[in-house]
Amino acid sequence: MDRHGRLRSLAGVLEGISRSRGWDRRMAPYRVFELWDSVCGRELRDVAAPLEIRGHTLVVAVRDQVWVNQLSFLAEDLRGRINVLVGGDFFSRIRFVVDAEKVGNRQAETAGEAAPAAGIPRPGGEELRKLDKLLASVDDEEVRDILRKVWFRIKHDDSGETGDG
Repeated sequence: MDRHGRLRSLAGVLEGISRSRGWDRRMAPYRVFELWDSVCGRELRDVAAPLEIRGHTLVVAVRDQVWVNQLSFLAEDLRGRINVLVGGDFFSRIRFVVDAEKVGNRQAETAGEAAPAAGIPRPGGEELRKLDKLLASVDDEEVRDILRKVWFRIKHDDSGETGDG
């Protein structure tokens, strides 16, 4: 109930908790992992995948050095689009690294195949699919999104990672 004795939705309660603890702002950059396909399009999705966040730098795995060179020319445009989609000026830099295996894993994940564990704590992969299956019974999309954020925050805290670098 709120201060006036009215019932509040679960989404409202969770959103309030997330906001009051600063989780929503701290989790926003991690949306890049779920929004990557929207940012880069189909062609780039097949040659590059977000790998990790180090401070204000997004590290992106790229299939080969040719694509590293090509994407370097597009880095500022990609960075701008990513920052707009995640709702803030989080990333000051994108760093491209050659890692064909990680790109292949990302392709398998987006194709719905089981990919080998990447060893990097991030939303995605089998755990996120299991969570989404559990959350499928929740009708309210906002509630599902908040529960997903809370889940990742808990998983993130348990791993000892901070995402700050």
